[in-house]
Amino acid sequence: MKLLFVSRSTPFHQLGGMEIVSWALAKTLVSHGHDVGFLTTDIRGVGRKTLVDGIKLQTLDCASGRYSKAWWQKSQAIFLNTYANSVDLVMGIGGGAHGILDARIRTKCRTPVVLQSHGTPWGEIVSKLSVRSPISWAGAVRNVPYLLRDWRLGYYSGIVSIGPAVDAALRRQPMSKLVRNTPITMIENGVREAEFSFDPAARSHFRQRLGIGPATAVVISLSRLILQKGVRESLLGFARLALKRPDIAYLMAGEGNAEPMLRAMARDLNISDKVHFLGPVSRGDLSMVLSAADVFLFTSLRQEGLAIAPLEAAASGLPAILSSHLKLPEIVAKYVPPTDPDAVADALKTTLDGLRIRNASLLPKRYSLEHATTRYLQFFEQAI
Repeated sequence: MKLLFVSRSTPFHQLGGMEIVSWALAKTLVSHGHDVGFLTTDIRGVGRKTLVDGIKLQTLDCASGRYSKAWWQKSQAIFLNTYANSVDLVMGIGGGAHGILDARIRTKCRTPVVLQSHGTPWGEIVSKLSVRSPISWAGAVRNVPYLLRDWRLGYYSGIVSIGPAVDAALRRQPMSKLVRNTPITMIENGVREAEFSFDPAARSHFRQRLGIGPATAVVISLSRLILQKGVRESLLGFARLALKRPDIAYLMAGEGNAEPMLRAMARDLNISDKVHFLGPVSRGDLSMVLSAADVFLFTSLRQEGLAIAPLEAAASGLPAILSSHLKLPEIVAKYVPPTDPDAVADALKTTLDGLRIRNASLLPKRYSLEHATTRYLQFFEQAI
């Protein structure tokens, strides 16, 4: 099967869930013998055409990592001139293929164009308005044009929703009015289990590097450090527990504009010596960092599509504390109101007190990358 993925960003632009999921899927499809191209925006230091992980990566000369007039025009042109009659199917990641879909409608091209939906503009607007921050509210306003662009949803050959929350959002108003009769198939995000296997030696090495003793209980969060991800709430919950349990540490992995505020909070709460800001963690180091921890904490305030970090933590054998609205069937987790620091602290304490010897993955099969790949191949065959 010859496939073209189209996205404004990849892991070479930024390490977000959408980028990680789409690239991992493309890489796995190549390993199954399929021909996969990946069309994206400019990547600094990367040529216009190159082979990466067996994927034929092609970048366009337009603003890096974001939508622009040049992106819509150039992606349309290269589709019509190069790909329209040479690939079996095009999959847009998020709204990445909206321009190509316009060209397909205009020229009556028969190549199927499908959408991998990681969320909806309406969901983004609601999530950002729920956070008490003028910056977040301004972000909600910026999402309005994306909602207007989604009239195209009714013209895709099919839509993949990457989790129950996205699936439900697409099937109810106002999005259902835009989707119309386009078939929706839910294929939950998956991760490659072996990449995150627990490594006792790496656990010891990384803890020593940070000055954390072998008997210290370690909490870890992995996300962008922005208010919508509930990082402030996670830190407050950890602080409540740290008052009662001194032998504890917190690893905050990721970067974002909330980091200065979080560092100031840690100082004000007298827990600076217990909180380690790791910055962005490379994919190659994730297994080591997760191995160093004992419990995963994610108190996101937003309605996540299907967050990838809890799946990676489960593959490493970590139990999780998650926001009560982020239900992940079969994941070993305690669910708490994210804005209740006492509930977060209690869930952390109960989980840490009940820890057993850790030596195996806790990832259910439904969230494995191989399972997801099989489902995608079935979906592609039906669309073609």
